[in-house]
Amino acid sequence: MAKTGIPGIIIAHVPPWTLGKKAARGYIYKRGPPWMNNRAALSVPQLKACIALAEAAHAAYGTKGKLPYKGVMMPAVAVKVAQTVPKGAKVHGGLTREEG
Repeated sequence: MAKTGIPGIIIAHVPPWTLGKKAARGYIYKRGPPWMNNRAALSVPQLKACIALAEAAHAAYGTKGKLPYKGVMMPAVAVKVAQTVPKGAKVHGGLTREEG
């Protein structure tokens, strides 16, 4: 994804399975995440979750093929990331839904 000159807007590549006019262009404009250009807006647990996802994705880079995951054939890289990233309440700190 690339930043644009418009604050808070990024350019994203459209996945090939998308139908309609957007697929013909190949790129779309999207609103960036709330913390775009302001990392301080993330809480510590959110930052830890982002780092865990980035590290898992980096480690899975180059993985090819498909593997079953929860009964569905998915790209092997997605399965590897899903199995690597810790999940659950309070894994990265923070509050559960009941506490928040």
